[in-house]
Amino acid sequence: MNLMDYGPLPKGPLTPETASEIIDVYRRGGKLAYKSFKKLLRDVYKKLKGVGNVVRVPMASEAVKVHVIGDLHGQLEDLLHILDDAGMPDQQNLFVFNGDFVDRGDHSVEIIAILFSLYLAFPDFVFLNRGNHEDHVICCQPPPPHGCGGFQRECKSKYDDLVFSMVVEVFRYLPIIHLIDGRICVIHGGLFYRKGVTIEDLEAIDRLDYCPVPGEEEPPSTPEEARGQDLRQLMRDALWSDPKPDPGCEFNNARKQGQLFGPDVCQEFLQTNDLHMVVRSHECMKLGFSQAYPDMPHLLATIFSASGYGGSNNMGAYMTYSKVDPGAAYKVMTLDGEPSGMFFTVQNYTVGEASGSIEDTNKTSMRALVLRKKQELIAEFIAADEAGTGKVTIDQWGAIMVKVTGVVINWPELLPLLGVEAEHMASGEIEYQTFISELRAGFNRLSQVGNEDTETLFNAMYANRNTLECVFAFFDLNGDGVISKEEFHHGCEVLNKKLSPSSRISRPERLLEMMDIDGSDGIDINEFFVSLVRPPWTDQDAQPTHMYPTSHRRRYFALSTRPTEASTVRYRL
Repeated sequence: MNLMDYGPLPKGPLTPETASEIIDVYRRGGKLAYKSFKKLLRDVYKKLKGVGNVVRVPMASEAVKVHVIGDLHGQLEDLLHILDDAGMPDQQNLFVFNGDFVDRGDHSVEIIAILFSLYLAFPDFVFLNRGNHEDHVICCQPPPPHGCGGFQRECKSKYDDLVFSMVVEVFRYLPIIHLIDGRICVIHGGLFYRKGVTIEDLEAIDRLDYCPVPGEEEPPSTPEEARGQDLRQLMRDALWSDPKPDPGCEFNNARKQGQLFGPDVCQEFLQTNDLHMVVRSHECMKLGFSQAYPDMPHLLATIFSASGYGGSNNMGAYMTYSKVDPGAAYKVMTLDGEPSGMFFTVQNYTVGEASGSIEDTNKTSMRALVLRKKQELIAEFIAADEAGTGKVTIDQWGAIMVKVTGVVINWPELLPLLGVEAEHMASGEIEYQTFISELRAGFNRLSQVGNEDTETLFNAMYANRNTLECVFAFFDLNGDGVISKEEFHHGCEVLNKKLSPSSRISRPERLLEMMDIDGSDGIDINEFFVSLVRPPWTDQDAQPTHMYPTSHRRRYFALSTRPTEASTVRYRL
């Protein structure tokens, strides 16, 4: 199967397994085949037609967490980071994506393919709100700096006009509001031009009768016409409004649509509908999160998930609601100022700008892999920690890392780079909760060390590991267990065609010379992977330890560094 053009999708409902495969395809720079993408759109369209404007998100037990994600704007790295960090959806791990999936960034097609896949595969655990950019008029605008759109152009370059038309038709059926546990209102833009707006009013909106820039409407001549104009304005306000710190409500001149609404307007809406809090997105925030009303911060929060948005230095963030205080959490308050029994935390991060290539996304693949397996790692560590000490031995830790990640390297050699302090290594044990909590910082340090060409080579090869029988076989064209000079140069040429100019492997002959540790004019599998874990120029005494007979090297990744007194751990893929 050519994963650069993934398809066809299996018949019947889309499964969690297929959704995971689709996410993995996009991680590696592939895409859905044309027919598969259209099938995905048709299936989402059929589902959304049966969904109302207002969707309830229940929290059936204290174990349930609900993540609220703000604007993504075509920034694939941010979405992948969130899924890595929060985990995949399940009955205790719910997601509300609060609109503005597309435009501005380069990977809007990938974003909606992943979100629609998750929506179909986890229909009770994944929810999608409409943003102001989920609209034909906005999507047809040029990308920055000449406009605020770009999705039409991207969609046509990756598929065609028909696919773009299908996508924007799907957008018309996206819901407007989600209510978490009947208490938290999640809406993309904000609140409304008049008082007394009820959830029933919002349910009555004809969301297909929406135009972001309406012409001048004639004064209504009947109650029905007046009601229609009112509902259309409510929908525009829902998608376009912004909060302001002072009381009152006024037209949003900066956007030429929606309202600017103060804390009194927010309080009135919450009181009218027996709600506790509004969560909205729509505005870039320096830390990805903000509370608009200094004197009443509990009324409203803004969440924005596209980090480095438009070349700015903002962080991205997402919120997580729960009924159990996870510690250092915000309390959701009632309008009377009493704790409601709900809490939320904010996860801030910086991933990167939307303008990067898929290859730039792949440069974080190793870090993303481990973060993606975070929950499985914790479960394995706890299972190994029979005495409940909060620690595992270094050997146990290394074996679990191999088992869970599927990457067969000598993980203990990476401990200093993963944020584990020297005294913990000296004791022979690792506090696994501390390791998990510092995982991101550790991998940031890992990405900053080593030779630039080797790092580029490693990331490029690792990004393709799941599309090949194994990375070694990618270079070893004749399958004899040794990479010749010609095979190595050919492999680098293939990789360079897929890399951006700044990331290309500039000195393949020098890399080959340094990786050929035994001077045999060829690289066997042990030399190959030893060089990637510890480059030869960092330790001239490092020697590969041949863990497996040559006949088996096509099936095993055997990574080691200089042997120590302790027996070398041998892991099988």
